[in-house]
Amino acid sequence: MMTNRPWAKRWVTGLAVCVGAVGLAALLGAAMTPPAAVPAAAALAPTEQQNYVARRVSDIIAREHYRRMPLDDRLSSLILDRYLDAIDGGRSYFYASDIAEFEKYRYELDDAIKSGNRRDLQLRP
Repeated sequence: MMTNRPWAKRWVTGLAVCVGAVGLAALLGAAMTPPAAVPAAAALAPTEQQNYVARRVSDIIAREHYRRMPLDDRLSSLILDRYLDAIDGGRSYFYASDIAEFEKYRYELDDAIKSGNRRDLQLRP
């Protein structure tokens, strides 16, 4: 049998509030801790494995795709057009100046994929 103890209810409620406050403070502290600084260029630079995979994919597409399209400037241009249509088909996100910035890569995509050296394609500030 439980007796009516009003002080026990207040004590349990107070304890629960304190535990909740400590937990919330810990979560907020973890969320507000800045991440370790990583240079942007190092974080976005392709790895050797990614370069290898790019070369292998270009070889496989050139030899085994049912169309057997060569990876050349024509296909590079088509890749850029389809990529831009896929990410901004409605022409509502990119400015004309952004598209003009992408244009310098129109005929370089194929060369970078074939060589596996994608560092040349990275946008630089």
